[in-house]
Amino acid sequence: MSSLLLIPWFRVEPFTLELGGLQLAIAPFRITVGLAFLTIIGGALLFARRNERSPERVLDVAIMGSLFALPAALLFYWLQRHFEALAEAFPNPASLWALPFGWSSYGGMVGGLIGAMVWKWRTRASLLAVGDCFAFALPFGLAVARFGCFLAKDHPGRISTFFLAVEDYQTRTAPFYPRHDLGLYESMTSLAVGIAVLVVARRPRLPGFYVALVATLLPLLRFILDFLRAGPEVGGDVRYGSLTLGQWVSGSIVLFGLALLEYVERAAMRRTTSQS
Repeated sequence: MSSLLLIPWFRVEPFTLELGGLQLAIAPFRITVGLAFLTIIGGALLFARRNERSPERVLDVAIMGSLFALPAALLFYWLQRHFEALAEAFPNPASLWALPFGWSSYGGMVGGLIGAMVWKWRTRASLLAVGDCFAFALPFGLAVARFGCFLAKDHPGRISTFFLAVEDYQTRTAPFYPRHDLGLYESMTSLAVGIAVLVVARRPRLPGFYVALVATLLPLLRFILDFLRAGPEVGGDVRYGSLTLGQWVSGSIVLFGLALLEYVERAAMRRTTSQS
């Protein structure tokens, strides 16, 4: 099956770089993950400085969140892609080292949130004020990370002749067909959310607004897109019920985002009423 409208198949493979006799294995996806992390931290600090938030607290939360985000990202990856192998390894923790290593963006976010809650428990400071800084930058960082997924071709979707589908998508076994690429789609939708955040940032907002907005939009789009995701037999995600793990997490975050958005809007109305 071939069409000039489809994206030609390609995949950026890991390569080895020699420096002074040392050989360094370079995985392009890991480079984009690093760039995404720097994008989020840099964007959060920029937002903090321009909106009279504390850059020091942003760095504190980033450090604490990273301590929980990395193991959570690995655990979610195993749950999404290797659930059966993980279940077999559970009675023998030492065998976990035999499982493939990978990263889940949602796992990283959930772990980062846990770290942020620990930070709040220790400092008693406002988490919403700091959270807005990260929420502002998150869509742009996620767009970078997901573009890395597109380059690595590790998020195959269902068979399709849609013009953004990738031709002859090389899954685990032949024959190969044109498929949606969820890495590309999530990169594009994340960038769209980032642009929307820039638009609404033109005027001051109460603490928690950006957390609520991003927690509503990003997971909602992820929930919809995951219906296009391929099954585990070709390298896609395991289904729990009829939904992916990402969809279950997305639905929960959307409910939280909507509740927080209503809370922030009510607070804004109360402030307006008190000032009038």
